[in-house]
Amino acid sequence: MSTSFFGFFRDYLTIGFASLLRRRTILHLHGGGFEEFYRRQNAIVRHLIRSNLARTDKIIVLGDLLKEQFCVVGKFVEDKLIVVPNGFPRDLPEPKRIARKLACRFELLYLSSLMPSKGYLDVLDAVSMLNNLFPNKFHLNLCGGFISASTEVGIAVKNAEELKGYIENRGLEDIVTYHGQVIGNEKEELFITADIFLLPTYYPWEGQPLSIIEALAFSLPVITCRHKGIPELVEDGINGLFVNAGSPAEIRRAVLEITSDDERYFRFCSASRERYERFFRRDVHLSRLIPVVRGFSKDA
Repeated sequence: MSTSFFGFFRDYLTIGFASLLRRRTILHLHGGGFEEFYRRQNAIVRHLIRSNLARTDKIIVLGDLLKEQFCVVGKFVEDKLIVVPNGFPRDLPEPKRIARKLACRFELLYLSSLMPSKGYLDVLDAVSMLNNLFPNKFHLNLCGGFISASTEVGIAVKNAEELKGYIENRGLEDIVTYHGQVIGNEKEELFITADIFLLPTYYPWEGQPLSIIEALAFSLPVITCRHKGIPELVEDGINGLFVNAGSPAEIRRAVLEITSDDERYFRFCSASRERYERFFRRDVHLSRLIPVVRGFSKDA
């Protein structure tokens, strides 16, 4: 299910064609930006959106918190909403985390798109603060590509070259490594060697970030924001900590809180993996998704 102007008309025509063939239809919204998309449209397009949802049989959303974004179209849509949380596309073995000592160097990991509203500049500022307090005790692996989006305004860093300058101007070149976009074994190795995953996102179209689910699978504590569907991934004080949007000082505080107590750190690690096993494994995801699809097939 698209939340762009042209993507909506693609969906509208597809569902219209399915209706002519008397086929039942399911929409699947992977993010959390429907309300923002709807409010930006004029009265005519809003009417078309409502009529499109009215002739759709079911709408899959990633979590209970993400149902709220459909309130803008009216109560008629409530009975159409079905929750199927995100799932990791393959099973991952539980990594063995090496016991940490408080004097060692901690590896922090950010892995997502490099947009200001994803919080990566806040992470860099927090790492700078941490380095001022404890020189060379923290290292950040920064991963992701630059993406332009209509939600991003006043962008200070637009490409890898500008990011390199941003890091050097703050004297962070020895404690921040920028990897660009990572996949496959390189990405897994970064998750395995990380101690904490950071994604303090306030991106308006956020849903349930797959990178946070990956972090849970790799038994990592998560520092993030109480935003969109994220509270259904992370429990504050259980497998991670919430910070306010755009607050490097709170990110710094959260990192220090997690790394100041070995026993608590490992409770966070265990809780992250337990949450992944319970809610986001591939087989758990499919056990929820397949019955929804079969309920609309001839073989049901």
